[in-house]
Amino acid sequence: MTNSLFPVPEIERTDENENGFTLRSRTALGPYPDRVLAPLLHWAGEGRDRPFISQRNAQGGWDSISYGDMYSRVRSLAQALHSSGCHSERPVAILSENSINSATVILACIYAGIPVVPVSVAYSTIPEAFDRLEYCLDLVTPGAVYVEDSARFDPVIERLNLKDDVLVFASQLSSARQSSSMQSLASLLDTPPGDIDNIYLQTGPETVIKILFTSGSTGTPKGVINTNRMMSANQQQLLQVYPFLKEQPPVVLDWLPWSHTFGGNEVFTMTLWHGGHLYIDSGKPVQDAFQTTLDNLREVQPTIYFNVPLGYDMLATALEKDPQLNEYFFEKLSMLFYSASALPQSIRDRLQLLSEQAGKQMAIVTAWGATETAPLATAVHYESSRTDNIGVPVPGCEIRLARSHDRYELRVRGPQVTPGYWRNPEQTLQIFDENGFYKAGDAACLMDDNNPSAGILFDGRISEDFKLSSGTWVAVTNLRKAIVNALLPLAQDVVVLGQNRDAISILVFPNQAECQAVMESGSEIPDNDLLTDQALLHEFEKKLDQFNQQHTSSSTRVQGFAILREPPSLKEHEITEKGAINQRAIIKNREAVVSRLYSYDTGCIHLEFN
Repeated sequence: MTNSLFPVPEIERTDENENGFTLRSRTALGPYPDRVLAPLLHWAGEGRDRPFISQRNAQGGWDSISYGDMYSRVRSLAQALHSSGCHSERPVAILSENSINSATVILACIYAGIPVVPVSVAYSTIPEAFDRLEYCLDLVTPGAVYVEDSARFDPVIERLNLKDDVLVFASQLSSARQSSSMQSLASLLDTPPGDIDNIYLQTGPETVIKILFTSGSTGTPKGVINTNRMMSANQQQLLQVYPFLKEQPPVVLDWLPWSHTFGGNEVFTMTLWHGGHLYIDSGKPVQDAFQTTLDNLREVQPTIYFNVPLGYDMLATALEKDPQLNEYFFEKLSMLFYSASALPQSIRDRLQLLSEQAGKQMAIVTAWGATETAPLATAVHYESSRTDNIGVPVPGCEIRLARSHDRYELRVRGPQVTPGYWRNPEQTLQIFDENGFYKAGDAACLMDDNNPSAGILFDGRISEDFKLSSGTWVAVTNLRKAIVNALLPLAQDVVVLGQNRDAISILVFPNQAECQAVMESGSEIPDNDLLTDQALLHEFEKKLDQFNQQHTSSSTRVQGFAILREPPSLKEHEITEKGAINQRAIIKNREAVVSRLYSYDTGCIHLEFN
């Protein structure tokens, strides 16, 4: 990582008392436009023929749209949505995946000052998650609902029982829908722009342009209000910590869903702001779909690459097997960016070695934030090899480390912070402290107490922590990370148990391929819930015995474990689309296994402490 790409941060520590202290950058936040779509108008003029978004077509090639053509479509659709009765209190919901057409709907809503609500596709496509879709739409009361393919989403539309005045439109109308009230996107794109440009000029910094739902991993999804100010300020902050963005329009290949703030706010908007080219990756880091990502990477050379830790693990494995792809992948890259959870150090080391083999010294960076912070609040923009270092406050943002028990909670104040939750004033009041800081619920500490510019270390999720029956606190996030590292490559993730019990146990989600290589034919006891192969259990037992030798306190050592047969379920809310584990849901859904663990049942292994 070189200082020519990344400025050296200067962070000051202020407002210190027994309740905590505040960190802020000495670099002032530069000016930013009142409207987040200002760059679209700029590039539609200066670079109107420049490609903006590309996606795979049925023939295997790429369909693309330029900035100029996108702006024309946006103006027409914005006029159509405005004329249909959509407004600030009647948003537009999107139920489909990332696509050129979904991007058109998002940008058209913002242009017209209509809040757009990209809802997780899982809620529409997994029947067991339908209750969450109903909850989200009941809360936002949409004036319009968009789906990509009416044939695929017909059952969902029928079940929603939408009011007659809700406009339902689709890119592809099934034959059954040709004569129905559902309209085609193409017909709406034929709408003359009319007075929509004046309506756009009436929007401003506080205009609500997006409602993004939290993943619901800690409760019912909350509709986070996103304004022009939040998103514009956040892009200016991103530019100031990564100034190379303005030197070369970024080329991005990305799968992250636009219903989440990482993909929908940071990646999508960053590409737009800098006149970049976004290739929509229809792959994702799951076994059946990752080959699509690899195929795309054989054609597209990104200059910045975004992914979650699971995706980087799968990518590193593929690059290690294919030196030619490895060299091609790194050739034009300036930066690897990870988020959603901490990147295991072993994966970072593998990526660094792969970049060196391709003749590059790669910047591997991360940031921290939330849906409520648009999302950027801290960023690593300096030399750092620690994957738990989440960076320092970006310009214009204050980070408060507020004491919570024996740790510090991260709190945020700045122009990128949400004004609150959509139609939920009670929860809005609860997330701000008396000084206006958003209370994130994550714990942190300084890497170096004498040098705040060295960065902030992520210290877990306070809401996941629990007490043993002895009253001892268990810091779940950090312990989970340490256990996973100790169990590599056999474990993909673990769930930490022990609330109000006398010792810690874990549920293990195995790495199926690695575990299969260890298992011995005929050595497994039949069990519908657990893997019970004796050779496999013995390997896990050895690794955990070694772990316990280094972790001897009751708040860190592991008493027992069970290896789950079934992976975490998206439809049961056990895992998010980005691969983040929902501990609470897993413990609730697998209550029978938890009971077996603490009753010393067959199939569960209990360790002896030295």
